[in-house]
Amino acid sequence: MSLGENIRNIRKNKKYSMMKINELTGLSKSTISDLENDKSSPTSETLQKLANALDVSISDFFDSDIPKSQSKNQLGYLIEQYLCNLNFNIICDSEGNIILDTNDAQYEISELDIKDLQKCVDSFIKFKVSEITNKSRKISKINNIPIAAHNDFSNDGEQQKLMKEDLDEL
Repeated sequence: MSLGENIRNIRKNKKYSMMKINELTGLSKSTISDLENDKSSPTSETLQKLANALDVSISDFFDSDIPKSQSKNQLGYLIEQYLCNLNFNIICDSEGNIILDTNDAQYEISELDIKDLQKCVDSFIKFKVSEITNKSRKISKINNIPIAAHNDFSNDGEQQKLMKEDLDEL
């Protein structure tokens, strides 16, 4: 589902009218309609207003690309690798504490902090992908067969007949 469809579905599941969302967010009904119909892309501020009004997280507006069956350990590993790429390390000490190791200090953090960080990263990446795809040219996956722009035998009557038949089939 698209971002707009997800926003609309969440709003309808909560049984909120566009007027109610207007009251809660200050967004005009036409803006809400444009967002729900994917005619415009929301800013991060607008997404936060909608999330607050609907009492959901921003990530709820996006389809999850991570299978639900994926274990917590795999998700933890992914965020750990991501942090490592940013020069942060996650250390689990012998007492079961989770330590965030930075260049200048170490910080004891909770598993909830890691989960919250994962949600934020997921939300931001999905938002940016949505932003990029909304401004980019869409290429259909169906019938992506190149069509010749010319034929060296276009002056030949038989070839013209065959080209016309080919075009009629399309």
